[in-house]
Amino acid sequence: MKRNMPKQAFTLIELLIVVAIIAILAAIAVPNFLEAQTRSKVSRAKADLRTIATALESYRIDNKSYPEQGVTTNTDWPYERDTTKVYGGDGPHDAANNPAIAYHLSTPVAYLSATTSVFQDPFFKGFDETANNANTSLVNDTRYYNYSGDYLNGRIYDSSQDGSIDVFRATSEQLSALNHWHLRSRGPDGNYSKRSVGWADYLLYHGTPGTGATSTNGGLDSLYDPTNGTASKGDIVRLGTNSGSN
Repeated sequence: MKRNMPKQAFTLIELLIVVAIIAILAAIAVPNFLEAQTRSKVSRAKADLRTIATALESYRIDNKSYPEQGVTTNTDWPYERDTTKVYGGDGPHDAANNPAIAYHLSTPVAYLSATTSVFQDPFFKGFDETANNANTSLVNDTRYYNYSGDYLNGRIYDSSQDGSIDVFRATSEQLSALNHWHLRSRGPDGNYSKRSVGWADYLLYHGTPGTGATSTNGGLDSLYDPTNGTASKGDIVRLGTNSGSN
């Protein structure tokens, strides 16, 4: 006769211990993975901004000025902007709704070899069809602002962010004197900081404590802070100052 051998199996306690160990490892690994993803995207965003900055300076050498970006919707100064023309759309650089800056830097002289990829923000999450979702946008491109041209000539005026015309004129003159141009990526939160809540202050005061109309730290909180990682709500920026890009 064959003796019936007892079946081998895990007890409930053993299974619970295994599940607990897996949960602990996941709790450690997932945040580190997300931070690694963020660091990788930040590196790519900075590299793209650096590439665009080099192209902008080359363009200026050849043309004595930086490329214009604003496309207006009216005929009186200051001009309301056409956002799809200013910031671009989801298409190749020669598409009708793609940013003017991509066209200027690729035609007729190719200051950039691949405008579509270099202008695509790695932190873009999706298109905002409801206009209420803070984590999406109308466009997927890195933003470019020409202070010595578009701003000074009133081509980027936005009454919802820039206040009165007199305030806009004064701010434009200040920005033009301090920064030739400005490039921005959304950063990990996937959303651009608005001029009305800090980054214009940063351009003017560069984080000097106690300064700025909307912040006590000179707009510093509108910039991406690597020490906060995925929790940082600021943008990744590159400025073209009078002493060169930084």
